[in-house]
Amino acid sequence: MPINHIIQAVILVGAGWAWWLLPKKETEKRRWGFVIILCTQPLWFYMSWRNGQWAVALISIWYGINAIRGIRSHFFGGG
Repeated sequence: MPINHIIQAVILVGAGWAWWLLPKKETEKRRWGFVIILCTQPLWFYMSWRNGQWAVALISIWYGINAIRGIRSHFFGGG
């Protein structure tokens, strides 16, 4: 898969999660933003691994962990 396709997917899906997180009063939509964030993390990790950008790889892992925390909090009521 060409790297350009991966970059395009990351941008499009990343923009999608931002859209879902923006409405403050619509918690049903906002909670799905964490799911979208989690779906983008493998793309970020692959892209950073392929290009040797280790700081970006660590940040993508951190974002993934926080997305899992958000999913747990918004879907399962855990802290």
